[in-house]
Parts: sequence; C-alpha cells; structure tokens
Amino acid sequence: MKQKLQGILTGIVLTTLLFSTITAFAAAPTTIDVIVGTVRTTLFGQEFVTRNAQGTIIEPFIHNGTAFIPVDTILQALGENAQWNAATNTLNFGDATGQVAGQAATGGRVYLENDIQAVQSSGGEILRHPPNPTFTMQGTPYSTGLSTLRPIGTQARITYDIVGRNFTRFSGIFGGINWFGGTSISLTIIADGRTISQGDNFMFTSGNFDKREISIVIPPGTREIEFVFQNSGRNEGRVALGNAFFQ
Repeated sequence: MKQKLQGILTGIVLTTLLFSTITAFAAAPTTIDVIVGTVRTTLFGQEFVTRNAQGTIIEPFIHNGTAFIPVDTILQALGENAQWNAATNTLNFGDATGQVAGQAATGGRVYLENDIQAVQSSGGEILRHPPNPTFTMQGTPYSTGLSTLRPIGTQARITYDIVGRNFTRFSGIFGGINWFGGTSISLTIIADGRTISQGDNFMFTSGNFDKREISIVIPPGTREIEFVFQNSGRNEGRVALGNAFFQ
C-alpha cells in the first residue's frame, strides 16, 4: 500500500506544482477549456466516485489530454487527507502529526461487532460475534463477524454507522455453516443507499463453493454501510460473514 500511495502522491505533487506555477506567475486569470463527465475512476480495480470530505461529487476533468482529479478525493479514498495552510502556502498530505488518518489501533482494522457495533437490523435473526460464541465455517473458527439462518425466500439487513471514520475498504470471508441441497444465499453490500456489491458477486450455493473472500472499496464520504442477506433458493441454510473488518 505504501508503495502505491507514494506513486500516487508523486503524481499529485507534480500536478499541484504545475497549478502553483500557473497561479504564481500568470499575469491575469486564464480561462481554459476542459472536458467534464468522461473520466471513470477506479481504485485498485474497484470503481469509486470522487467526492470531497462533505460527500459532494467532484467531477474529474480533462485539459490538453491530461486528466485532473482533486487531491482530497484521492486521499479520501486511501484513508488519508490533505490540508492547505494559507499562511505558509503549504499543502500537507496526511496528518501533520505523522499519524495515518482513519486507522485504528488494531493495525488499521476495525472489526465488526468487536470494534464497531451495528446500529440497526431488520428482517429476522442475525447473530453478532461477539457477543455470540465463535462459529465455524468449513473447519475454520471465526470469533468476529455475523451469521444468519435464512429460511426460503427471506431477507435480513444490518447497518453500520461509519460517519467520519474515513474507511476506504471492507474485507471478510463469506460462506456457509450448514445447509440443505438447493440453498442459495447472497450477500449484497450497500453504501448510503447505493449498491457497491451485487448479491451475485457474493453468493453461497450448496455444492458451488465453501467460502469466498470479500474485499471492496468504500466510496469516500460514506456515512453508513448495509449488509443484506437474501435466500432465493429452495431450502434454508445458515451463512456467515467472518473475520470482517473496515480499514
């Protein structure tokens, strides 16, 4: 991550210096032609929307064949920040104290129900670990995360408030605990009402796979994350989301 961040910051610094030069030496304000609405942004292969710290969408643009993206939107996506000091004309990347923004004491990982608790849930049983005991998926024990028994055709939802936490990624292991033939339970992940991972991306189907790793980018400025478990199969089954954390 540090190497990727250094490369990104190098590009940002060069762009910042370019703009600084224009500002310092231009005799008068200059009007330029830009192309807006054609730049698609991804972070480590996952699409994200460029937003500032307040959640407002900031559109990238193209000028003379070069794409320009606001510094703070990239840093937000990486869990960092930028501050402008007008008195000294200094642009600081990251926390001036040397701390990395958004990282918790546990190596930057904030575990579901261990370090951060859900604020609401609906639609039936969802067990939260802890305080519930450790569960096992295909022989591996997990002490943190969620598990749920989903009868045929039912759905359960659980929501986490992450306002101001600057999380940039969610990771975990999704899989089955016990099931009958024909079980088909999916996990959909929603950020502020917008689906960022469709159910068919993470689906447990009996006989199809045991468990699957999840790693998705959280859009900058996200205020809440919702997990939706849906059984669209012919039989009930119990699934779980283990070793689940924000970062």
